[in-house]
Order: sequence, then C-alpha cells, then structure tokens
Amino acid sequence: MSSSLASAEALVAHVLRRCAIAPDQGRVARFVQGVSDPKAAATAALDWALGVPPRPILPAQQSRDGWEDSLNGWTDNLRSSDAGLHERMTWFWHGYFATGSDKIGNLNMLHTQQQLLRTHALGNFGSLLRQMVTDPAMMFYLDLPGSSVEAPNENFARELMELFTIGPGVYTEDDVKAGALALAGYDVDYETAKVSKKAERSLGGEVVFLGQRGRFGVDEIVQILLAHEACAPSVAAKV
Repeated sequence: MSSSLASAEALVAHVLRRCAIAPDQGRVARFVQGVSDPKAAATAALDWALGVPPRPILPAQQSRDGWEDSLNGWTDNLRSSDAGLHERMTWFWHGYFATGSDKIGNLNMLHTQQQLLRTHALGNFGSLLRQMVTDPAMMFYLDLPGSSVEAPNENFARELMELFTIGPGVYTEDDVKAGALALAGYDVDYETAKVSKKAERSLGGEVVFLGQRGRFGVDEIVQILLAHEACAPSVAAKV
C-alpha cells in the first residue's frame, strides 16, 4: 500500500469516526479509490456525512420480540453504514440530555423524545433546549412533575444549569432555588404524555436568577441561560 493511499484511508476513517457512526471499511475504500490527494478523499467523506438525509424510525409500539419497534428502528439506524452526521448528532444529544427507560417506563414518552432529538439534531441548540425542558420524558426523569412553589424541584433546575447549559461553578445555590421556583407548577399526564401548568402551584412573584430579577417562567429561564457568557463555551466543549 502506498503512503498516499494509507494517508487517505486514515483521514477518511477519522472523518467518519467524527461525523458518522463508524468508518465502515467498504465506504472508506470507495472514498479513496482513484483519489491521489488524501485531503480530497477526506473532503468527499465529509461532504457525504453532512449530506446524508435524516433517517426515520418506526412508530412507537411493542413488537413480538419484546423490544419496542422504535428502539429497533433506532439501533438499525446506528448499525447502518449509511448513517451520517444527523444520526451521529441524534445519538450525541441522547447522551447530552440523558434519560432512562428504567425510570420512565413509558414507551410513547421515550419515542416522542427520540423524535424531538431527531428533529433538532442539526438545528438550533436554543430551540432544542426549550423543547427538552418541557419534554415529558425529561421532566419525569428529573422529577419535575408535581412541583410547586411550596415544594419546588431543585434537581431539575440544577441539572438544567450544570449539565445542559452553563456548567458547574458558575451558578449559586440561590440560583438553583430561584430556577426551581420559576419551573414549578408543571404536571404530565402519564398515559397521554400531555404537559400542563397549574397556575395555583406556579410562581406568582419575582425571583433573582443569575443576577436578573423578574417574574420568570420557563421561557425566560431558558433565554437567560442561553445568553449567559458560559453557555456557548460549555455546550461547544461537550460537542
């Protein structure tokens, strides 16, 4: 094997590891075949990964083998040599906004979340974040349903800052408490996955959150976090 071919294969494999699911050997060979410039082969691989259209998944229903059809469809996508950057980023956001079926136990909620991640995989982070804050599976996983201003859920507010946006060491415990109050009042119907907000359990006054005072709800909390100077570097570092 010539050094040029070896270099091209290494570069293409690197691109596919970063921008797809895995460097399938047959696909690597197709990108390097007849190409003398390793960078040209890598560019072709990158263009392919960026251009692969979103892959659909099957509807949420129980199949005969005991696995959810939607989960089977997703794992089939991940195993496919045709999975590009969209599939890779769907997988990335699934780990970023981590939930677990063992705790949630609701197939429809998990399928809806998968569709949400798939829709926003290569889109605007702010739009994805806003949808995830009131995603039924995410809310159940972090125990937000049933919270009230008398008994706010600090777990969700803390994870929203530490894991999903600005990162650790930037906020205070007072910010956690203020965020929990601003997010209080939500319920989720476990059967229908319908999200609702109960005015009698919601914040009626002002709080101070990350140095800003106001009568905040979920939209305002998300916007404050997105505008914080620590948010973009924290998210970008994880990506």
